[in-house]
Amino acid sequence: MKTLLEKIYDGEFAPSEHARAYLPQRKAHREHHFEHCEAFCKTLDDKQKADFLSLWDELYEDLPYASCEGFITGFKAGVQLMNEVLGS
Repeated sequence: MKTLLEKIYDGEFAPSEHARAYLPQRKAHREHHFEHCEAFCKTLDDKQKADFLSLWDELYEDLPYASCEGFITGFKAGVQLMNEVLGS
């Protein structure tokens, strides 16, 4: 079994695939967004709804990449911090 470090190095671990809404505020925020989206979709005709959902999908496609960039930045900062602490 590979270590987490090996999985990250080999590109087999993507934080966005393992992300969950742990914070209660984030969970509530997401639920509100989806409820709002559903209510909005009910006001649209079929063509408008299809166009809106297509745009929604395009916008949300980028989220895993943003999450991954945040993970990379945090990981690098953690490694730098460990080097500073252990190096002194």
